[in-house]
Amino acid sequence: MDGDGGGGGENQQCHDHGKEVETRLWKSICRSLSSGFVNAHSDSSAAAAAVPTKKMRNRSVSLGVPLRKKSVQAAAAAAAAGHHGDEQTPLQLMRASVVELDPLSKGVDDATLRRFLVARSMKVDKATTMFVEHQRWRRSLFFFTAPAGGGGGGYIPEAQVKKELETGKVMRAGYGKQGHPVAVGFGAKHDVLNRDVEEFKRFTVYVFDKLIASMPPGTEKFMIILDLQGVSYRNMDPVAMRTNLDFLQAYYPERLAKAFVVHVPTIFWGVWHMLSPFIDKVTREKILFVEDKALEMTLMEYIDKEQLPSLYGGRGHLQSMTDVSPTYKSPPLAIPEFGTEAAASS
Repeated sequence: MDGDGGGGGENQQCHDHGKEVETRLWKSICRSLSSGFVNAHSDSSAAAAAVPTKKMRNRSVSLGVPLRKKSVQAAAAAAAAGHHGDEQTPLQLMRASVVELDPLSKGVDDATLRRFLVARSMKVDKATTMFVEHQRWRRSLFFFTAPAGGGGGGYIPEAQVKKELETGKVMRAGYGKQGHPVAVGFGAKHDVLNRDVEEFKRFTVYVFDKLIASMPPGTEKFMIILDLQGVSYRNMDPVAMRTNLDFLQAYYPERLAKAFVVHVPTIFWGVWHMLSPFIDKVTREKILFVEDKALEMTLMEYIDKEQLPSLYGGRGHLQSMTDVSPTYKSPPLAIPEFGTEAAASS
């Protein structure tokens, strides 16, 4: 009896400690969510989410000119005037404005510019600002993650996201019926108490870029299955949530085809109700919560049985992100080699 009583006391202490950890995590979630999210249809951007430190910014590198509202408007006016009154499409006007503000982006393809235009409701000045800020962020990201400041080939090195990859929290899962590459994220494999914020940011870019690189020609979007089976408060990371949403909305506009959230636990809904007002309407409409009883049927509306992973009723299999090679193309971005005067003036 004494032994049982002592064991009960230890169990109670463990239980109390666990509840204390959950309470701290929940308060952290509330504080982070209350600070707000980047809205993909607002004038702000997610630049602060991945801006290099002051020490890093002091290193010699040309990342582009600082953007100001007047400079964007002036570029748009100059682009329009340069066509001598000819009627131009928003895409043509945006391209001219982009080249005026960021000559390094001269060779970017129409499909990329069009995605930014759509994200900004075809408003040329706002789309131009969003795109040029995106390019500056992208260049700074790859300059500071590549060895010796080199270009790094446009991808995050796996050595820079080693801990995240080892968790197996994100896997590849074939293609959707319209050719969209599919990734599966396992929420229970993410530990808020054992992750590095900066590495997670790099990991987010790594995953998105891998999906883009595996898109067949003519495909511009990917799909995500977020599996919350077994998720607890320890797995609910407000910083990770913000990173995924901020990057997706500000730096990967019009890339998400559909996100399926499956095996949703009750504890998630409180977070979602606080989170959802900060997600723009277009993105929210692409997020589909799937009931367990309709899981296989719903997913098979978008993914063939041969491609759907077996754990969701299909005959497909999961693949490690490290095994995914850039089958079709690199991300369509202007990434110069940094560290030389020639690159800065090209």
